[in-house]
Amino acid sequence: MSARGCSTLELMACELAGRLRDGEIVIIGGASPVPMAAALLAQLTTAPNLTLLTGSGAVNPRPSHLAPSGGDHAYVAGAEAYFTMEDTFDDTERGRWDVGIFGGIQVDPYGNFNLTFVGGELGAPKFRGPGLVNVGLPLALGRTMLCVERHDPAVFVERPSFVSGAGRRRPDGTPYPAGRLGTGPDVCVTSLATLDFAGEGERMAIATVHPGVDAEHVRAQTGFALGGPERPPATPAPDPAVLEVLRRRVDTTGVLRAEQGAR
Repeated sequence: MSARGCSTLELMACELAGRLRDGEIVIIGGASPVPMAAALLAQLTTAPNLTLLTGSGAVNPRPSHLAPSGGDHAYVAGAEAYFTMEDTFDDTERGRWDVGIFGGIQVDPYGNFNLTFVGGELGAPKFRGPGLVNVGLPLALGRTMLCVERHDPAVFVERPSFVSGAGRRRPDGTPYPAGRLGTGPDVCVTSLATLDFAGEGERMAIATVHPGVDAEHVRAQTGFALGGPERPPATPAPDPAVLEVLRRRVDTTGVLRAEQGAR
């Protein structure tokens, strides 16, 4: 447990939930207990009119517990409606969704994220990731948030093996084509810190550090230079009432309470 009386994963979920706005349409990826918890928590607290779309194609699910994958049957049963993969790409191009929350097996300084493969080639990868390729999705959304549970130099890299989703700029630092709705991620919540893109050239920077973590450790665990203050503030503690809702009505089996090993 963290110094704030909650686990790191609970802190991450509350941090993301507080950034979701009432009336928005949010889509989250597949392997997504923390973003799923964040969206469900927001619906029960500050954003009752939030519409949640899951990786399984469920709209506004009402699960009895958090499952490891957004494609789990727990999220399909009891959903208000369903959509298909064809709907996903169609609605991407139409810019119908307000915000997306994504992870990454690699993330670069501009927020480009890789969900597809690492090492080797696309047809013969050394490691195959869980995600499909839809590079334009973050640029068609009003805004994007990243959620990364493992913060180390193997994940936060200067150049990703593949770009599954676009960041604020291309990996070489040049701008993406103008004319899309969104601008890429505006925040990245990790197991160590909350990062934003206020650095020079829209590069990732430290905004806050989680309890028990200092900026020096965050920078040592990142495979590229991070901007931000030398002594950043601490990530705010979750409101006790919100944390109670998370535990009693969202994470009923304590998935997020079990602290992960290496941070």
